[in-house]
Amino acid sequence: MSQLSSPEKTISQSGLIIISDKQKRYIIEPAKIFNGLIDDDENKDAIVSLSVFQGQFQTVSEQLIILKADRDFVLAGAIESDMKIISLKDRIITADVPEHSRNTPLFNCPSCWEVVKYRFKMGELERVE
Repeated sequence: MSQLSSPEKTISQSGLIIISDKQKRYIIEPAKIFNGLIDDDENKDAIVSLSVFQGQFQTVSEQLIILKADRDFVLAGAIESDMKIISLKDRIITADVPEHSRNTPLFNCPSCWEVVKYRFKMGELERVE
């Protein structure tokens, strides 16, 4: 909300959470929130995928890494990527990652995505082979 001037929060009938101002809009779909272990403790953490719009156009999406520390949740990182999270299991984040950027015609090519596994370390996603 601090990224916007005069932000408004609405929740649609289908459960979408929309945080917006006159120029920018963030959309959170409940189905794109994944819970599980991310860091080295035994507290369940979360990854929240945000669809980001500037005016009428979608820009690169963001993945918010939220870690549970004691009784609080802490934003540990925001990764700008159009990846689509598939699962979060045993500290491994599995995502569908586009081979082409959003501003190319091949971005929506169904065969131009690859499944990649990551670990979250030191504020970054580290590819797991």
